[in-house]
Amino acid sequence: PPAPPRAVPRPNVQLTAPVTGQAFSGSIQLRGTADWPNFAFYKFTLNGPATNNVALTVGDVVREPRRDAVLGDINGASLLAQPGTYVISLIVVDNTGNESPACSVPVIIQP
Repeated sequence: PPAPPRAVPRPNVQLTAPVTGQAFSGSIQLRGTADWPNFAFYKFTLNGPATNNVALTVGDVVREPRRDAVLGDINGASLLAQPGTYVISLIVVDNTGNESPACSVPVIIQP
């Protein structure tokens, strides 16, 4: 099935890489902007076959805002046993615990 469209709700919370439908069989470098009023941290979630199609937080939270930079990476090699379409989401949290709308991008994990 076709991947859902890229969701980028705000310029202060965006993923510029990877792009929708990009295929990986190794590390996935995430680039973009994670900067929000009263910034506390940002995190990534992953949703796909290896997570039983439930969005789970992956990696560590990052406690410094970034603009047009490398935000982090996900080890795609660990997902090779369960290839398919995964949705990576960037979420920024402010110092009161409120989450920004997620910026999400579907990618394909393939052997």
